[in-house]
Amino acid sequence: MLGLKVAKPLAKPRVNVKSAERSFGSLAKSFSSRWKVEGSHCITNFPQKTAFAEYVRKHQYPKRLKLACFDLDGTLVNTKSGSKFARGPGDWCWFENAKAKVTEEIEKGTIFVIFTNQGGVIATQGEPSKSYTNLKERINQVVASLGPILDNALVVAAPKRPKGKQKVISSEEKHNNMRKPAIGMWERVEEYLQNVFEECSIDKEKSFYVGDAAGRELDFLDSDKAFAEAVGIPFYTPEEFFK
Repeated sequence: MLGLKVAKPLAKPRVNVKSAERSFGSLAKSFSSRWKVEGSHCITNFPQKTAFAEYVRKHQYPKRLKLACFDLDGTLVNTKSGSKFARGPGDWCWFENAKAKVTEEIEKGTIFVIFTNQGGVIATQGEPSKSYTNLKERINQVVASLGPILDNALVVAAPKRPKGKQKVISSEEKHNNMRKPAIGMWERVEEYLQNVFEECSIDKEKSFYVGDAAGRELDFLDSDKAFAEAVGIPFYTPEEFFK
């Protein structure tokens, strides 16, 4: 009787952990190097245009772009310390269920955007302030915790108007227009998207904004809700969206 040869089990593919870590590390470095200050009224972090266009076209039709937009503090994240304001770049933790929900949206191919008023941050064209450096590092950490998808995140922040002898200080009007509930940050994202795609439009029915300033009894303002209404997109509180 002929003996049957027993086939060897297929070897499991080896995961090159060091290579994966290097790849993710390069993405994190790429994100952290993209920060720009426009005048003194606007802080941006936008992806490299060609790579971003390729990514979006794999998931969406540029003429009907879907955006998942979020406030930062009190919405995506809270402070670890329990303080109202972050005490440093590492003083943050995800809002309950926020990371899972954000990841779910991004996996659908929705464009992830952060719009944040930062009244305690001063951004100038000269030596970076401590408040600006801390904000950048904090958002770098938040977005990096989402994994490799971070390379396609968009961030716009509205800082405080500086006083004193700064080389460049934007007008009061520009600062006011950039801060929610005004829609300057939204318009800045629209401008970026128009530069990325020859023709594009945002699907405002399927896009949305999540923020904690909704004018509720314990809310300090209604600026997030008013921002979404002015833009013309659906609005949710964190408690509604992340439940």
